[in-house]
Amino acid sequence: MGATVARSLIRDLRRADGYWGRFADRYDWVRRAEELGDEWADPERWVEYLASNAPDEREDEAVRRLGEAYAEERLAAYVDAETVERRRAAGHRRLAELLDGDLLLEAIDDETILEYAASLETKAD
Repeated sequence: MGATVARSLIRDLRRADGYWGRFADRYDWVRRAEELGDEWADPERWVEYLASNAPDEREDEAVRRLGEAYAEERLAAYVDAETVERRRAAGHRRLAELLDGDLLLEAIDDETILEYAASLETKAD
């Protein structure tokens, strides 16, 4: 429920900034940089796309300003593989820190635990 309310508030703020229709909706999904095609990697393509969908009553300069901001926002959502991996590992570590230790040990197979314990003993020697 909270996420729905937050998205509604963001949409209202974006409409107040001049965005319309689907451009007022804001999603902060992260995308892999490899998935970004050449056509959409060009910020001008996003500006043109927004302009081609602009209501007739919008001033060209306002549409251009919004298009540039929209392009920057969209392109910032694409991250390289190294960033994806770093964020994944950090997220897993944060999640593991919140979980019960006994529960984690139950979820990990015994062989993996024994191998890890043996590696610790080797390091200690």
